[in-house]
Amino acid sequence: MLRFFYLVSAVLMLSLTVSFAETYRCKMADGRLIYTDRPGNAFVDCQIMEGEMNKGSFNVLPVKDAPVLKTNEAPETVRANVEDPAYASWVERAQTLVKDYDDAVRARYRETFAADQRLAIQMINKITGEKQDLLNELSKTSLSSSKKKSVQTILDQIPSEQ
Repeated sequence: MLRFFYLVSAVLMLSLTVSFAETYRCKMADGRLIYTDRPGNAFVDCQIMEGEMNKGSFNVLPVKDAPVLKTNEAPETVRANVEDPAYASWVERAQTLVKDYDDAVRARYRETFAADQRLAIQMINKITGEKQDLLNELSKTSLSSSKKKSVQTILDQIPSEQ
């Protein structure tokens, strides 16, 4: 009988344990909010949830001042399309590469399986190589130096090395 009491007590204690992990409220580059216990480089802004939030479950309430995201093209792409189609294609290629890089970084930190994380890291390394190739191609084009600089500025959002 005493063994049964200890067994029931142990099961109850194990089922009532509380996780002491800190919870972070992070904002993604596209404005979405993510709640996680592992903040990483993929997030723009992470803050520890304080107060009652770390003492069990909590409700996710919408933020009143959340930015409204627009899906329109970036202003420089619009200007580039009007001014120079060759420049527009360079801007578009650079912006696509930056978007792919951001997606790969997010995937790296979202994935829970090591194999999926390795695939994301391989994608990041591939994109970094593509950035270098794009910069080499860019240096050989006939674009003006100011246009080359603006494309380089877009590509500077991708770090050269991991």
